[in-house]
Amino acid sequence: MRQGPLVLEGLVLLGPDLDPAPGRLYIEEDRISDFERRPGEKNQLIIPGLVNAHTHVGDCAFKDAGVGLSLPELVSSPDGLKHRLLAESEEGELERAIGLAENEMIRSGTTAFCDFREQGEKGVRILRRAVRRITALALGRPTGRRDAEGELGAIMQIADGVGLESVAKYDDGILELVRRAAGERLVAVHTLEGKRRDGEVQRALDTLGADFLVHMTYATEVDLEMVSDRGRAIVLCPRSNLELVSKAPPIDQMVRREIPLALGTDNCMVNSLNLFSEMELTLHLMREKDPRLVLQMATSNAAQILGLEGHGRIEKGMAADLVVLSMDSNLKGSRDIHAAVVKRAGPQNVSAVYKNGEKVL
Repeated sequence: MRQGPLVLEGLVLLGPDLDPAPGRLYIEEDRISDFERRPGEKNQLIIPGLVNAHTHVGDCAFKDAGVGLSLPELVSSPDGLKHRLLAESEEGELERAIGLAENEMIRSGTTAFCDFREQGEKGVRILRRAVRRITALALGRPTGRRDAEGELGAIMQIADGVGLESVAKYDDGILELVRRAAGERLVAVHTLEGKRRDGEVQRALDTLGADFLVHMTYATEVDLEMVSDRGRAIVLCPRSNLELVSKAPPIDQMVRREIPLALGTDNCMVNSLNLFSEMELTLHLMREKDPRLVLQMATSNAAQILGLEGHGRIEKGMAADLVVLSMDSNLKGSRDIHAAVVKRAGPQNVSAVYKNGEKVL
C-alpha cells in the first residue's frame, strides 16, 4: 500500500473532452485530488485508463483456433468451435487464460473491461476468480440446460448484467424474462453482426430493452434512427467485423446521429486485447476524422455507457485509473496529441498503469 499522496507530472488529458494541459496531478488514496497547471515541455502523457467495452476473455484459452472459419462456424452456439472448446476446457485452464488476458490488457493501458461470459453461472465465477487487479464487468447468459428463470436468478446473484448472443436465439417471452431478471443491471446483445435480420434491432431495443447493442455491422439508417430515438448506445468492434464478416460498421452515420459509441476488442480467439489497435482502425474507417472522439470511445464514453461512475476521465474526485505514456519516441513531435495517441501509441509507450491510485504496471 502506498504511503502518502502520489504526484504525477506531464501533459494531462483532462475531463470528458480530454483537454490537454501540462502540470501535476495529485492522487490521495484511490482518488484524483487536484491538478496544478505547470507550463513547460513534458516527456510523458497522462491519459485516463482505457475501458474495453466488449470482450470474450474465456476464448484466450484457445487463441487463433479456427482461422478461416465463418462466423457461425466459429462462434454460434451450441455447435460453433468456441463453444465446443469451452465445453472441453477445464476451469483451471480457463482461469489461467483469463489471468493472462488481464495482464495483456494492463500492458496495453486497459483498467476496466466488460465481458460477455458464456457457461452460465460457472462462467461468471471463473471470471471473478481470475481477474484481480482491474475492473471486470461480467455479463452472464443462460446456458439453456435448465429452466431459464432459475438460471437467470442464480447468474444475477453474481453478475453485473446479461450479455446475449443474439435476440434471434430466444422467443419474446425469454427476452422479457431476461429484462425482468436483470432489473437495474446492464443488458446487452450482439446485433446485426453477421447479416441483416428484419426486426432484430426493434426486438433488441423494445422487447429485450437492451442498454447497448454490440456490432451493428449491417445497420441501416432506419436501425440507427431507432437506436438514437430510444437513447441507447452501440459498442463497436471493427477489427473483429473485418476479420469475421469482411465488413465495417457504419461509424460515420452513427456519429452523425450522435449515438453514444464505445469500443471493444471482442473475441480473444480472433483478436488481441489491444485497444490502441482498435482505436487506430476506427479512425481509419471514419470519413470525418475525429481522433478526440475515438479516444473518448475508449475512455469517458465507454465508462458512461457501462455505468462505471467515477471512471473514464481525469477530474477531481474521480477514480485514479491512469495510464502514463512515454513521449520520447514515436509520439514526440506530433501536432495533434489525440491523433498521436489514436494513430501511433501502443503498449510500447505504456510506462505505468495505475488502478485506484495503485501502480499495477
